[in-house]
Amino acid sequence: NINLTTNFTGGGYIPDSTYTLTLNYNHTGKSKFGYQLTCLDNSNRMAGSFSLISGNNKSFTNSSTIGGSLRYYMGQTRSGASGSGSASWSFRWTAPSTNKDTLTIYAVVNATNSSSSTAGDVIIAKQFKLLPSTLLPVAKASTNNSSPCQNTSILLSGSGTNNPISYSWSIPGGNPTISNEK
Repeated sequence: NINLTTNFTGGGYIPDSTYTLTLNYNHTGKSKFGYQLTCLDNSNRMAGSFSLISGNNKSFTNSSTIGGSLRYYMGQTRSGASGSGSASWSFRWTAPSTNKDTLTIYAVVNATNSSSSTAGDVIIAKQFKLLPSTLLPVAKASTNNSSPCQNTSILLSGSGTNNPISYSWSIPGGNPTISNEK
């Protein structure tokens, strides 16, 4: 009964792009709802940032320090807590400035029957995986000699899917040490 919708292109996020995300929850007989979520990378560090949608007063942002790292969260406001069997909250998420591979949104929803007790309340936790867009280039590198000896010249070749527009080689100890050639 809980889902996350996005406006991703290519089935996933593109670094440094901003998207509208909507968390939806349905549960017949419930009239008050709350949520909290965050987005973390594979090392449990904050991934991207959240912001509010102008004119939408159903959500707010807050932050907390966990294990020495700052994390940002989205949550519901008082006006975002009411519903008749369902609730949805929309907000903006800006992807990290570099590709961080698969990211995870950790979401928790609380649905109540407004009885002023915990009887009949339901708490649901769910993880949503965010993948990089298939529109991103995937680099490929090859060489004409995979086991060169010292002072041997080799030819490095680069290519990629989805029409990469630039190349950046780093060759520590080599000559040249950097190159932007394909």
